[in-house]
Amino acid sequence: MEVTLNLLVANKLHVDAILGVDALGAFGAVMDVAEKPLALKITMEILPLGVMIVHQSYMSKMAASVRLPPRGQALVMANVAGDAPEKATVLVEGSLGLPPTLCVAKTVCSVNNGQVVVEVCNASTEESGSG
Repeated sequence: MEVTLNLLVANKLHVDAILGVDALGAFGAVMDVAEKPLALKITMEILPLGVMIVHQSYMSKMAASVRLPPRGQALVMANVAGDAPEKATVLVEGSLGLPPTLCVAKTVCSVNNGQVVVEVCNASTEESGSG
């Protein structure tokens, strides 16, 4: 069976990543996260998934003085707290303790000089006035 997919190909990407899951759906992929195989229903292939990795968590600290207008967004450098290895590939995501109008985009990036890039957004529609 032949499946035709439109794909966007990145010439150079500094990390291994799945940019979309449309292909998995097109091939009828079934993942067993406990045993780690990926079964493709259409071709009847079974593929091993990934490798076992020990994940470590680090906190990043961003200056509290960053001001965003309502519905504004910005890329901000944040300092990594701890001994995250230089050039390590990390997943940056928001904390549960953030205000509901402050959004942090999940981002895959590299540690550079002890810092990571964080995309933040002010989801509020109102100016916070200081009268």
